[in-house]
Amino acid sequence: DDTAKDTKRPIIVVNGELDRIRTGYYPPFWARTEMQYLKTVVPRFTQAYYIHNFKGSKPAALFRAYPGPWQLYQRDLRTGEMTLMYEQEATITLSEAALNLIPQYWGRQ
Repeated sequence: DDTAKDTKRPIIVVNGELDRIRTGYYPPFWARTEMQYLKTVVPRFTQAYYIHNFKGSKPAALFRAYPGPWQLYQRDLRTGEMTLMYEQEATITLSEAALNLIPQYWGRQ
């Protein structure tokens, strides 16, 4: 029974590790019943606010404030200043950001 859907009330989740559920981070034997349910519900979530920090030699941050676009910022290694390097309307996954977008766009500004 999907109570939120039936009552048309939004569900607000704070720091719910939704990326880990979406990407299969948790092993299949871990909390099997809960994970099966979450795998069907989580893809329907709309992320209102999202931020993920990327560390390393090309520091960056993935950000979204609903209903705006997904934005990828680079962090200046000396000053810490953030500069927009890429944005799009469709969801940017962590792997897409880390493996494709950051290497492609970091340092071009």
